[in-house]
Amino acid sequence: MENIIWVVLLCAVLALLFAAWKTSAVSKADAGTERMKEIAGNISDGARAFLFAEYKILVIFVAVLFVLIGLFITFFVVFCCIYFHRHILSPAFRQLEEDRRESRRRMDELQMERQQMQTELSRLADVCRNESVPDAFQTFVAGIPSLTKTERRIFDGYAAGLRSREIVEQLDIKDSTLRFHNKNIYEKLGVSSLKQLQQFVAILNSGSGSAPDSAPDEK
Repeated sequence: MENIIWVVLLCAVLALLFAAWKTSAVSKADAGTERMKEIAGNISDGARAFLFAEYKILVIFVAVLFVLIGLFITFFVVFCCIYFHRHILSPAFRQLEEDRRESRRRMDELQMERQQMQTELSRLADVCRNESVPDAFQTFVAGIPSLTKTERRIFDGYAAGLRSREIVEQLDIKDSTLRFHNKNIYEKLGVSSLKQLQQFVAILNSGSGSAPDSAPDEK
């Protein structure tokens, strides 16, 4: 492979030397008679005129080709922008708008459910007052101070109408931890269910307006 490269380089050098020799020989040769010089001059002028015409046509062709390429690139970019807007941006914006409306609808539903829950709790409180459950309610009130800080925060969440999932997210605890605290809260307050707890909270709020303080230390 290296030998072939050297052969090619040698041939190129020999060709250059031959061209230089021929050029020198032609330059030193006699130009001929006046008639021959005149004919050679006419041929040179014709060649220059031909090349000038060719270059003129070539310049026009290149300019037209440049304009056409520019128009093609412009139309291609515009087409890509329109396609991107219609098939990517617009669907994404529509999806975002639908998600926003869905989130707002869910928030409205949750707000309505909370209002309905508050209304139901008020109604249940009235029912409980009419049914007179003083012993169970006194046990409930007496057990509130025995709640630990975490249990009191859970208790306050239920009293505010929060759901279990909301309390878990608010306190950053696990579902199993919430269930464990719920069991302790029910035992300390003498209730058997969340519904009964919320009934007593409604009675407490309609009466004194606040619950007793919980235990100062976590147990």
